[in-house]
Amino acid sequence: MSGALVAAGCIDELLIYMAPMLLGDAAGVVKLPMLERLDAAPRYEFIEAERVAADLRLRARVPEHWRAYQNDAILYFSQARAAGFKPKVVIGAGGGYSLADTAKAVGADMNGVFDLDFPQSSINPAGAPGLDKFLEAYKATYKMYESTTRAFAQAYYHWFWLIQPAPMPETMIERDPVFYLRSVMGGRPGGLAHFSDEAMAEYERTARLPGWATGICED
Repeated sequence: MSGALVAAGCIDELLIYMAPMLLGDAAGVVKLPMLERLDAAPRYEFIEAERVAADLRLRARVPEHWRAYQNDAILYFSQARAAGFKPKVVIGAGGGYSLADTAKAVGADMNGVFDLDFPQSSINPAGAPGLDKFLEAYKATYKMYESTTRAFAQAYYHWFWLIQPAPMPETMIERDPVFYLRSVMGGRPGGLAHFSDEAMAEYERTARLPGWATGICED
């Protein structure tokens, strides 16, 4: 029963007690079908670890904090809907959770979504009081431009490039959006090995949609 509930996405928190003992061939915590890929496993994140006498008590919850570009956010909500997973609250970090086009694509599932990012620096100051002073203090504290090195620029080149005035970056991305997508995602630690064929196919499908490049730049 517990395995069926986990597989159905009905378990959002685990309470686990571990003892420093080896019991040999024992039954597992839950009975789940054999996985073909590691990324298909139900994932939780530890939120508490406490020692109780000689044992260890662990609490883990389904993670509800994702960082996402627009295509990531839309893909997440699409997969969650297909799996019947309906979290009451989603706390996101990334422009994908704050764009109007994302809300149009996702629909009512955007209710209860919160975005942790501070407003983009190009926003009208009247809509974000104090943002201009925050930016100046941030620059003065972290010397974000003075301390830029070659290594930093190579690692975060897209932030410098995507903010160039339209339509320069949009036109270049639209020339071959799938190449751009695979180059950026494949250039991160672990490359494309983290993504299943199904996930990559969906990423590539959304990359071909009209307006995708504009969304990437606006984010």
